[in-house]
Amino acid sequence: MKKIVLVMTALVAASTATWAQKAKVKSAENCVILKQFDKAKSDIDEAMVHPKTAEEPNTWLTAADVYIECAINGKGEADFLDKAKSFIEKAEELDAKGNAKGKNIGKAQKAILKYYQQFNGKAQQYGSKAWGDKDFKNAKKAFDYAIWSNKQRLKEAYNEIADTTEIYNSALAAMQEPDYKFAAERFMKTAELGYDGPMSILRANYCFEQMGDSASMEKTLKYGFQKYPESKDVLTTLIQYYLSAQRSSEALVYLNQAIEKDPTNVQYYFARGCLNEKIDVEKAIEDYNIALEKDPKFFNALYNLGVVYYNKGIEIMNVASGERDNKKYDALVKQANDQFMKSAPYLERAVEATDSKENKKYSLDALKSIYYRLVSAELVPDEKYSSVMSRLRELE
Repeated sequence: MKKIVLVMTALVAASTATWAQKAKVKSAENCVILKQFDKAKSDIDEAMVHPKTAEEPNTWLTAADVYIECAINGKGEADFLDKAKSFIEKAEELDAKGNAKGKNIGKAQKAILKYYQQFNGKAQQYGSKAWGDKDFKNAKKAFDYAIWSNKQRLKEAYNEIADTTEIYNSALAAMQEPDYKFAAERFMKTAELGYDGPMSILRANYCFEQMGDSASMEKTLKYGFQKYPESKDVLTTLIQYYLSAQRSSEALVYLNQAIEKDPTNVQYYFARGCLNEKIDVEKAIEDYNIALEKDPKFFNALYNLGVVYYNKGIEIMNVASGERDNKKYDALVKQANDQFMKSAPYLERAVEATDSKENKKYSLDALKSIYYRLVSAELVPDEKYSSVMSRLRELE
């Protein structure tokens, strides 16, 4: 009879120890609800290492919840978000192998799937907090883990369209971190999914530009133009890419398409004028004039037209300087002065069309050179040159 009593006592002691550790798990759950995060962490940390509860999937699900709640509420450390994710993975691992006898496999799957959904919302919550704290690295990670939890929950039924906001948010955070490679990949995905499409393309392009990946910039912008042909911003950026790369013929193709889509846009005519200066100056003059018909105070077109005529005059003067025949020389000088006379009115209008001191100075400097020549040739009064000098002094 005495021996039986001893066995019974041992069984009671073992049961009490198991109950005590399960009570730690339950206590941790309750402490999270009460926002007693230090106590919740202490209890669940003990339960995770105790043999009686360390093999229970629910212990690790609770641990995941404790750790991510600590992170959300500013009570955790830098790696708490990562640990929370790893604890869910541990719960999956234990559920897949069952208990010591290989039983109860998959018993916790319902609870795990339910917790994936909860973790998704909490990861988003932590991501928003981290963004507000300018902790962009963890914001990126949190939004990424929100996506991960949905993939784990839905498995083959997962549709990433449901997570476009988190994909986009993770890309925004990565761009701020900065992790341009991650951000570019995610922005391309949201563009593909049609989420804020043109802006996704432009942000991906920016990331590739920061990485110095010119080939990906071109590929991205061309894809963006094909997918969002109505986007002026994508088209303009693509044109600018070709202009910067000095690939005039390709830029011209897209510029002509841009003008067909929006024949009222003065910027397109100005850009084409800039390109045509390298190909056909007369066509450039025509484009600048069309831009001015649509906006008579468009500084860039006014200034460039003035410079075009000024440069034509300088080129003729360069030819004249090598001419030995006086009559031919005089004829060339007259032609040059005619170009300077054409240039001056545009530059005068350019001065009046801008509030920028820098732009005014560029225009007045060109006028100073022109009027010096024209005053010397007695084609304009001295007051023209004096006026320019006076206005330049006022800018100093």
